Amino acid sequence: MLEPQAWAALTGFLRSAAEECLLVAMAAVGLTSLFAGMRSIGLKPFALGLFAALLIGIVSLASISLFAEPMMAMISID
Repeated sequence: MLEPQAWAALTGFLRSAAEECLLVAMAAVGLTSLFAGMRSIGLKPFALGLFAALLIGIVSLASISLFAEPMMAMISID
């Protein structure tokens, strides 16, 4: 429906608009956060979030190091 140049321009615009909307949303969440409320929740939820983020990062790195090379070998066209 669109020429390749028009499609590239449209996707570039949509990508930058999405990034800016995400930035505004994250700033709004940060600006509405009350430190007193965070303090009343306690340290355990933050520790759990940190643990989950580290676990996901470690599993992701392990998966990439174990499976990236065999997967690339399977899809390479020589």
